[in-house]
Amino acid sequence: MSAKAILVIAVLGASGELSQPPVVLPQDDLAACNASAKATVEALALTLAERLLPGHVTGSPVLAVQQPVTGIWMPRYKRQARDGEAKEAEVTIRQIRATCRPIG
Repeated sequence: MSAKAILVIAVLGASGELSQPPVVLPQDDLAACNASAKATVEALALTLAERLLPGHVTGSPVLAVQQPVTGIWMPRYKRQARDGEAKEAEVTIRQIRATCRPIG
């Protein structure tokens, strides 16, 4: 039997303060929790793209990436509306975070 987990989603302001209270959702298992975390981060990143990263190219990909040490999911924007080398640079935004933790 797989362990149950909780999904914690937080949206932070530019200076690191919480924009709203974190959302805590129970999940059936850790794998389902991580899938939900990834999908949620990507959806929020697309919804809040203009506010979080004004240089983001509309319609370009956004992927949720899991940080290797902490396990926190954050969005990574693939393209920016900039000239030169920075145009194709990937940018990870820290204002949207989700993480899964086993319980019980």
